[in-house]
Amino acid sequence: MTIEEIKQQHEEKWLSMPGVVSVGIGLGRGKEKVIYVGVSTSIAFKDCIPSNIEGYKVVVRKTGMIRAQNDQESKSDPQ
Repeated sequence: MTIEEIKQQHEEKWLSMPGVVSVGIGLGRGKEKVIYVGVSTSIAFKDCIPSNIEGYKVVVRKTGMIRAQNDQESKSDPQ
């Protein structure tokens, strides 16, 4: 399986967990592809989200709450 298929297979389950705000694919320190799971709290997810799936590393990162901006906010906020 590709990393994209593995992410797709687990994404819905992970996003349904309280505190999980994002699931994506990025590059690890060694430039290998990894699955990143963003969480809004520092609740331990080690029992729920494995650190490795089918040979791909899974990294859980505290991102805080993610909020979508509307067009008006993104034009007025230079961040």
